[in-house]
Amino acid sequence: MGELTFINILYSLGLIVLCSGISLFLGLALEKKIILATVRSCLQLALLGYVLTWLFTQNGPWVFFFVFMFMALVASQTAMKRVSRRHKGLFWVTYASIFFSSFLTGSYTLFISIPQDPWFDITRSIPLIGMILGNSLTGVSLTMDKLTDHLALKKNEIEESLSLGATRFEACRSLLVDSIQTGMTPILNSMMVVGLVSIPGMMTGQLLAGNSPTQASLYQMAILLIICSTSYLSTLMVALISFVRFLNSFHRFDGELMEEIL
Repeated sequence: MGELTFINILYSLGLIVLCSGISLFLGLALEKKIILATVRSCLQLALLGYVLTWLFTQNGPWVFFFVFMFMALVASQTAMKRVSRRHKGLFWVTYASIFFSSFLTGSYTLFISIPQDPWFDITRSIPLIGMILGNSLTGVSLTMDKLTDHLALKKNEIEESLSLGATRFEACRSLLVDSIQTGMTPILNSMMVVGLVSIPGMMTGQLLAGNSPTQASLYQMAILLIICSTSYLSTLMVALISFVRFLNSFHRFDGELMEEIL
């Protein structure tokens, strides 16, 4: 493929102008959000290009850890903002879930699944970690949003079960299951149609780089399985951590936290 120039970006912006115009004409009230998202994404990607240009000249485990922790921090902040019922400690719950799940599966990826030599090579390791983090934050935000909704809307039902002798886990098991299933829905849907409806990003990048379709599909298989595992671990962690925060070991609600989400 040939190199893109600024004029190619302007051509692409033409479609955004068309979508914004249709939204304005139909009164959908989406034009401001579309324009804001467009401006932010373009500025962020332009900045990313300059940052990556500098980062790719650096190398070393400490540089990798710094970038990874920063990316996990941004991912956690983004996930937290997508939760409608926010409460004290939400950021640290999301950060712990995203950081530890991504650290575990990311290490497995860089050393075993898609081994890198050296493992901290920024040019190859950070794009892999970025894909893992990007998908885990979606699962975490959906799980937290669903779980806090359940706890707020079904508080009386849970308390009734607790008063009849049920443990906190027995009273909330179905809510936890539903919340985790909700968080896993996007990645499972993607896996069900991958290769049939869409060619995912990893495989597209491999093909554009000139690799064979077979090799590209192997890379995509590996990263997709890692992403699924990370999403599962992060949604499970955020649900369980939140569960024990809202319902203490005495099988009672934490009144302060409940007041914040009601």
